Order: sequence, then structure tokens, then C-alpha cells
Amino acid sequence: MDRNLLSHISGNPDLKELKSLRSFSSPGFKAHRDFQKKKAASPGEEDQKAWFNNMKIVFREIDEYCNFSLVSPKRPCRFLDLGCCPGGFSSYILQQYPLSSGFGISLPVEDGGHRLLLEEVLKSQFTLFWANLTRYELSRLPTRLLHQKDFRPFPFNNNDLVGSFGFDLIIADGHPLRHTTDGEVAHFINWRPPHCLSASIALKCAAQSLSAGSPSTIVIKLSKPDRTISTQIMYLLDILSTWVCAMKPVFVHATRSTFYFVASEVGCGTHGQMLPVFIDGLCSLWRELIVENDGRGRQLQLEIQDIYLERLNELAAPVWKVERASLEGWYQNEKFAP
Repeated sequence: MDRNLLSHISGNPDLKELKSLRSFSSPGFKAHRDFQKKKAASPGEEDQKAWFNNMKIVFREIDEYCNFSLVSPKRPCRFLDLGCCPGGFSSYILQQYPLSSGFGISLPVEDGGHRLLLEEVLKSQFTLFWANLTRYELSRLPTRLLHQKDFRPFPFNNNDLVGSFGFDLIIADGHPLRHTTDGEVAHFINWRPPHCLSASIALKCAAQSLSAGSPSTIVIKLSKPDRTISTQIMYLLDILSTWVCAMKPVFVHATRSTFYFVASEVGCGTHGQMLPVFIDGLCSLWRELIVENDGRGRQLQLEIQDIYLERLNELAAPVWKVERASLEGWYQNEKFAP
């Protein structure tokens, strides 16, 4: 986060202590983190099954935090799960809400992605597109570039696939792999976080749903509310939506910097009319990062006004509180005391 903005929110006592806890390091702690990263980069079959089941618990936490309002149990609901495999979130929704049906996009296994572990009995309610999210055309490109860089049209620009009412729920939980054979994708991941890409795709789908008369709820995974890009996306979704919240599931995410931001009725908020403008801005940034292959140092140009900082503290406070308490307890239990 830029120093000016950080200076305004660093007075939060949990964030102040959290900054110290995040910066802690020791040989034992470093070895533990390195082992976690190595395991995540090359998970075995049992690890993937465990991750699949863990994600069901995580989404139940999110759903419960939102008073089980993410999906209606009384009518058909259509959802989109970006970066869905192995499929824990989708599995939870399809089991908990039998009238729902889902679409998912996930990186092919041969390119380093995860297998789909969705239960057989649920697969008839789910349509999976194997694709690299960074290879979808999010901004209009010349035909020459489409072929040269192997981009493909985004599938949900086709109304036949989405239907007349779009998506009720859009989940953006995918994460970049630590290893990839695609040099240009690696360039994108190394220079900018993946949140802009996730937000761009989610908002494009939300805009299409809104035009069909059915506003969407977006659930997006971000990292550190006090990080500039996370603050910008929170602000953007807050002014576009009728209701938002930030929450950190205790299961899996408690000691990590990740959290989830939930935005309801995207495009119907106080500045909902700005949705097309923000989508254009995000897609332009995508074009600079991927197509022009010159993403070094580029940032989302969205100024956060000082008047919003009190609201940011209000939204982020529960996330900072959980992470601080969890890290303190974990360090103590594992004898990684700072």
C-alpha cells in the first residue's frame, strides 16, 4: 500500500501488531513455510482430496457469515466458479442448494492445473471449461494478436450458454500456480497480483447478468486489506454494490494473509452506473499487462479518497483481528515466538 494511505489506517491496534507478526522470521519458521509452499506446488492425490474437502468447509464459513444469503434455497440459482478445481466450493453449493447449477473454469491438468474431484452425482449440474484464464480475450484485440498470442473469446459472452438471467453468484477464488511453462503468463503473475484479472472477469459477468435483469453477488479472494490493490478492489465493489463485507475463514485461512470480500447486487449500488467504466479500466490494464507484454510497474489507477479510510477500517477490522489472534496463537503453539 502507498505510504500516504497506510499512514491513515495504521492506527488500528490489530493492524499495528499484525505488521510485526507478518514480518517475523526464524530458521524453523522459514523451513515450515518452505515445506508448505513445496507441498502446495506439487500436491499428491491425498493432498488434493484434502484440499477439496477443506474448501467445502471454507465456503460454508463464508455462507454462514453472510447468513446463508449467497444462494436462494427456494429457486434455481446459476453460479460461476473461476479457478474452480478441485471443486470444493462448487460441491458445497450443489449439495447445500439442490436447485442450483454451476459453470466452472479451471486450468487444464496437463498445464499444471488440478483435477476435478466433484462427486459423480453432482456432475450433471455442473459444466466445466478447461482453460487458462489469462488466455481469454478481455479487451477487443486485432485479429493478428488473437492468433499470435493464442487468445480465445470469453465463453460467457454467448447468451446461449448463460441463459436469459446470467449468474446469481460469481466466485473468484483461483490462484496463480507457482510453476508454469507459459513464459508470458509467468511474466503477468510475477509483476502484478492476479486480483485485477479475477475482478475483471467477475465484473464482466456481473454486468451481463445485470443487463439480463438479475444482479449478481461476487465472492472474491484477496490478500491483505491494507494492500493497495486489495483496497482498490474493495472500494470499487463497495460503491458498485448494495451490500458488502470482508471476512476471513478461520479454517485454512486463519494464519494466512488471504480473506474474502463479498459484494451483493453488483451494479445496483450508489455508483452502479459506473460499472461499464470500471470494467473498461480493468480490461485496459489487462491489455497492457498481457498483450503489450510490458506490465512492469503498471497499476490500477483508482484513487482512494481519504473519506473512505474510515469505511476501510470498518470493513477490514474483523479480518485483521482474526489474523492477528491466529498468528499469535500459532507462533506460541509451534514455539515460533517472535
